[in-house]
Amino acid sequence: MKYRVIILLFIVLNTLSCRQMRELNTLSKCQFRMKSVTEVQLANVMLENKESLQQLNIMQIASLTQAFINGNLPFMFTVNVEVKNPNATVAALNKIEWIALVDEFEVAHGTITQRVEIQPNATEILPIKISTELLSILGNVAKDKAFGFGFKLDEGEGKQTRVSLKIKPSVMIGNRNISSPAFFTITKEFTIQQ
Repeated sequence: MKYRVIILLFIVLNTLSCRQMRELNTLSKCQFRMKSVTEVQLANVMLENKESLQQLNIMQIASLTQAFINGNLPFMFTVNVEVKNPNATVAALNKIEWIALVDEFEVAHGTITQRVEIQPNATEILPIKISTELLSILGNVAKDKAFGFGFKLDEGEGKQTRVSLKIKPSVMIGNRNISSPAFFTITKEFTIQQ
């Protein structure tokens, strides 16, 4: 009876490991792209679909100006990453390390530790919420430049976006976390993980 339990346990662990190896192999063939940038806020003022200060009301401009004077300009947005699985098997990832850049300035970095499965021949949207304090990144800049940083983050299809995202996905194999060998950059075009 004891040997049967050991053999059964070995079979279960071996099957689990094979499944995780398939998920890792499938993940390496998935394609990533930045679908959209949404929920753009600067000092709690919504900037989504706004191109300049002229499109804000007097209260919003006053709120931004007060935040700038106080030296605290919180900047938040969501990057929606589309993961496309063109394979016949499920792809999975357990962790994503990310670095967000706007106009080549690194604005934030972080890690998502939620497991995500991408079904065969399907796509999954991964929202990455980014939050930072803008003045600590930009240093001593003019008010107009600081305010302009949040406008036009998503410029629509066919136009160059000012946002880029570097990611490094990982998957668990047994008790080990296996990561992509390096960060790769997500753009509006599908990028195959290297």
